[in-house]
Amino acid sequence: MVDGSAALVLEGGGFRGIFTAGVLDVMQEQGIYGFDSVWGVSAGAINAVSYKSRQIGRSMRVVLAFRDDKRFMSLWSWATPATLRGPTSCTRKSRTI
Repeated sequence: MVDGSAALVLEGGGFRGIFTAGVLDVMQEQGIYGFDSVWGVSAGAINAVSYKSRQIGRSMRVVLAFRDDKRFMSLWSWATPATLRGPTSCTRKSRTI
């Protein structure tokens, strides 16, 4: 547990996000949860949700489930505007992961 006021800030970026997911899984296994707030951008946001919901391994399951989906991580997804709840959204499928 962290003493005092502390925030956990998680970066985005494909491989950095995967590495961070592993670090957060170890932190959860060790019972380290005492942050006042958790913030994340891009891949860091996925990791933040997994950490706050105490789901060890969830981030890796999401990445592995969507790694070949162009809507998840590709030049196409970067260049194409999309909504989180659209009919082709990855979030619709992620509810079952």
